[in-house]
Amino acid sequence: MLSALFEKYEPNFYKNIPACREEVEKACRFMEENLSEHISLEEISRYAGLSKSTLLRAFAKEKGITPYRYLETIRIHQAKQMLGEGMAPAEVAIKTGFQTKVILQTISAA
Repeated sequence: MLSALFEKYEPNFYKNIPACREEVEKACRFMEENLSEHISLEEISRYAGLSKSTLLRAFAKEKGITPYRYLETIRIHQAKQMLGEGMAPAEVAIKTGFQTKVILQTISAA
C-alpha cells in the first residue's frame, strides 16, 4: 500500500533509493529470529548495516510496508499458529513479543 501511494503521488521517489535487497533481507531475518524481544528500528538498521532512514525507504521499496508493520505481521502470524496448536495465551504472548495478553486476545479473536 505504501509503495502504491509513493508511485501514484511521487513516481520518481524510488529512483533515488539505493538497491538494498540484501540488507532488507538481513533485517527481515533479524526480526524473525528475535520475535520475542523488544526490537527497535535502531537495532534493525544497525544489524542490516544501514542508517534508519535508508532502511525505512529501502524496506518500503522492497516489501511495500514498514519494518514495524513487517514485524507486527510475522508476530501475529506466529501467535495465531501457536494458539491454533493449543499453546497457552500467556506463553504465546511471551514467545511472540506481545507485551500483554489483552493484545493477544484481540489477535486470537480476529
